[in-house]
Amino acid sequence: MVIATIATTDIAAAQAVGLKFQSGPSTPAVTGYGYYVGPFSGTVTSNPTLPTISLYCVDVLNSIKWGQQWTANVSSLTGSLALTRHGDAKRAQYRKAAWLTTQYSLNATTQWAGIQAAIWNLLNPGLPNGGSAENYWLGQANTFASSSGYDAYDWSGFRIITDVGAAGRKQGGGTQEFITIHDPHVTPEPATIVLLATGVVGIVGMVAVRGVRS
Repeated sequence: MVIATIATTDIAAAQAVGLKFQSGPSTPAVTGYGYYVGPFSGTVTSNPTLPTISLYCVDVLNSIKWGQQWTANVSSLTGSLALTRHGDAKRAQYRKAAWLTTQYSLNATTQWAGIQAAIWNLLNPGLPNGGSAENYWLGQANTFASSSGYDAYDWSGFRIITDVGAAGRKQGGGTQEFITIHDPHVTPEPATIVLLATGVVGIVGMVAVRGVRS
């Protein structure tokens, strides 16, 4: 696993970009509830000069394959969410999910299944029913949302990556939906680093962060 910060020249909001789903969350792969969990990586095929980006799955109802290429709309958490699967009505849930993505790098991989389940549950309540671990991280997200830190948090660095055919559709209309981080300074601590999985080998075939079971 390569440890790096995301370059500030990352994907700008309010545009459509070509992407390629590169690799799984870690070596060895971390799984939970029969699915791969944790940060994935991708490249921006429409602009090869950009660095590899981290992709955090927020969508348990759809799927994607290793190496799959697709076109996605890029939305900022501080702008319109009309082109996302769930729209502006779910801004609070997207923000909680975005905050939870920052918790991967702060916690051991044994916590990743609970973090991922909580992220999925925020946008798709009741799925995948991760039990006490999911409830713990949902509680952490809710606690943060009610804290003074939430109001002061800089959400401008987060991007929602949504297949161009999926706006307003919880299921169908292309690949899974992801969150990525545009600005390394959005993490809760200045020293926090973002984990990018860029060297995974030996994992082949269908990845459905939702649809492929271990």
